[in-house]
Amino acid sequence: MRARTVSVAILLVLTAFAAGCGRRAGHEPVSTTDGATAVATPTDSAAAARRPCVDAIAESPSGPVPDVCKSLSETQYALAYVDGVDKAEGRG
Repeated sequence: MRARTVSVAILLVLTAFAAGCGRRAGHEPVSTTDGATAVATPTDSAAAARRPCVDAIAESPSGPVPDVCKSLSETQYALAYVDGVDKAEGRG
């Protein structure tokens, strides 16, 4: 239950951060040929970079930050942490 509370708290912080910034990191505006602006989403490589971190967190959710996670941004780590806790609890 405590892990779920932590997960919800992290998601609330991330939501507030994203709403306050107006533009999330890794989502850069891209002009289209018709003059409209689209938002480029992170590539699969960003998810692939997070995967080892998620696995390490799933092995020890309450441990210190795993070495494989130290290269991630705070936002990427928070998302990896939530995914790792879910995986540890059998939901991911």
